[in-house]
Amino acid sequence: MASHDQSQQAQAELYSLRKEAQRIFRQVLLPDERLQLSAKVVGLSDKTRFDAAGTMDTPYLPVPLKFSESSAAL
Repeated sequence: MASHDQSQQAQAELYSLRKEAQRIFRQVLLPDERLQLSAKVVGLSDKTRFDAAGTMDTPYLPVPLKFSESSAAL
């Protein structure tokens, strides 16, 4: 069981939410002409940083139960 957990840990370390968000921003969104981004926006995109400090950088699934618990508490 420990080797399965280690394998999952290794796979999670290969994938980074921060790196994937940066890739999508730079390689998918910025060059997409359908978005009609102005030259100013594209120019300022160089100043965009994807800082993972204080954020979760591994994939996770939100659990609907947590949302219901929060709603019930309110």
